[in-house]
Amino acid sequence: MKQEKLYVDSNDIKRGYYVYVHRNKQTSEVFYVGKGCLSRAWDTDNRNGHWEEYVRALTDGWYVEIIKEDLSEIEAFDLEEACVEKYGGHKSNGGKLTNWTAGGESPCSFKFELSFNDFGYSKAYWDARNFKSLNRIELEATVGPLLQSFIEINDELSKLDDGNENAEDVQEDSDYDPQAELSVYGIISLARDLIGRRISWKDFAMNLESELEIIESDFNDLEIASENRKLLFVKSIRLLKEVMEKIDSGNKAEAQKAALETAEKKQLESKDR
Repeated sequence: MKQEKLYVDSNDIKRGYYVYVHRNKQTSEVFYVGKGCLSRAWDTDNRNGHWEEYVRALTDGWYVEIIKEDLSEIEAFDLEEACVEKYGGHKSNGGKLTNWTAGGESPCSFKFELSFNDFGYSKAYWDARNFKSLNRIELEATVGPLLQSFIEINDELSKLDDGNENAEDVQEDSDYDPQAELSVYGIISLARDLIGRRISWKDFAMNLESELEIIESDFNDLEIASENRKLLFVKSIRLLKEVMEKIDSGNKAEAQKAALETAEKKQLESKDR
């Protein structure tokens, strides 16, 4: 059954993606794992050479099995990667599937993760933290310029790196400060994911808040960096603060307090057991 269409859910995330496998009709063995939407699972165009070679050798043909549907694109990429590993690994790494890569996507795509054990602090903070609601026009008017600004900052960083003829020598120096390596691609990816309806507004806002805190911390810890690089740190912090001021509901301290109370309560409960 083909997935009929993509749609936007109540969190403004585009859904309708799925993960599928191709199976050998004769043996039912999985020989390919993919992520797609609409009729992609049944298409034979734009397949890699390993897939085409395998399919040509089949005597009884192949069939499609949908593993899971109604996914966001990021969820589909994550599941695709897990299934590639589950069913034997990708070809270029010596695996038995006809997939050429491990699936998934760049690690720079974001969703807010609450996976580590902190006695419920992160989840409680997530639940309590609020941001202003923006309609789609307001959202794109806020995030679009931020994206363009950080693309330009990234270009300026690349020029600084390209212009440093002694970059390797600097990194080998005992006084080299690794915090001087300002990374802004995470912010670029966040903005692109939001504009592309791949993450929710709250995922974006929570991660943006985290990115600002990281860059501020790195800047405060700077010991060695060129003036041009320091200026890019300052510019990045200013731009992020401007956006946070536009979207922040002002309840950060309240959310932190509620999260801390939750964590303290759970910590006491764990000691009583």
